[in-house]
Amino acid sequence: MKNKEYGSDFYYPVAPQWSLDPSNDSFFASSEIALFFSGRSALYHLLVQGISKQMWKHLYLPSYYCHEVYRFVKELPIEIHYYHFNPAFDIELDRNSIPDCVDTVLVNTSFFGMKTADASFLKNTIIVEDLTHNLKACDTSNAHYCFGSLRKELPVGVGGFCYSPRALEIPMGGANSDADKLAELKIEAMSQKQAYLSGSSEDKTTYLEQFAKGESQFEAIYTQATMPEIAKRQLFSLDMDKLLVQKEKNLLQAMAALVHLDQIRVFGSADNRPTFGLVFQCRSTEVRNALRTHLIENKIYPAILWPDQTEERDRLLENTLLFIHTDFRYDAKDISEITKTIISYFTNA
Repeated sequence: MKNKEYGSDFYYPVAPQWSLDPSNDSFFASSEIALFFSGRSALYHLLVQGISKQMWKHLYLPSYYCHEVYRFVKELPIEIHYYHFNPAFDIELDRNSIPDCVDTVLVNTSFFGMKTADASFLKNTIIVEDLTHNLKACDTSNAHYCFGSLRKELPVGVGGFCYSPRALEIPMGGANSDADKLAELKIEAMSQKQAYLSGSSEDKTTYLEQFAKGESQFEAIYTQATMPEIAKRQLFSLDMDKLLVQKEKNLLQAMAALVHLDQIRVFGSADNRPTFGLVFQCRSTEVRNALRTHLIENKIYPAILWPDQTEERDRLLENTLLFIHTDFRYDAKDISEITKTIISYFTNA
């Protein structure tokens, strides 16, 4: 790539090495998986089905969460509660905070690709796993339902899914022309980013504006829709296993390079590391912000997961955490550049 940078939105098309062999079917092409415009749309449709057919009355979300999801479903006729769970401080669910009732739904999240908390003590409550950061966990989940966004781990413009490991009925969405247009906008932005990175275009402003315009519309009512065909074609062309294997390889390299740094805490325990990417905490908000500025100055674009937390200890994590992509876009040389930039900040601070 001529205009090298790290992180932020995916580009498209990807190199042929990441394409699925035409003789194989995508995991997500299965009739057992319903595809939607987004992960929040998938949850919305699942809740609509559960409310109407199974009389769901209570939804429990973790306190540390992407609150855009809450805003998308809050108008549904189900009472929404938050249970205290923060992956920096908690290992187990509080058994006294979640009722074990057939009319209750628990969203159990794979934070940054780590294991979901053990919810086996709940015998009647419906368990719904958010696997946005851990798509491979669909293979091993025993929850009633799984859902998630596809565009956080895979280079697709839009997309979400719903799946039942227990072969329960899953909802279906309907097509929507406005949703189709938004998918086209996002994919065009991805294409323009690829052109910029490759050097065939020097116009960065336009694709950044298109990405921002697209993101601003994800909470629109019309996105309560199925996954547009143009995005399905993107998804079904990708070799997910190859993509995720490369990310894991890169992540292990990055973690090994940073293990000696005592100024940051690389996230997770020895037997439960994130698979989503490089996630770490700084000692303070001031250090986090200064490091983030240093990274951006070196064209490394970290993310904050997630803004707008409401509980004090969740805000503490929000204000000290950084996430850096280590996905298929990068090789060993790129990961070395990223880690050296982090190390250099603390060496010279």
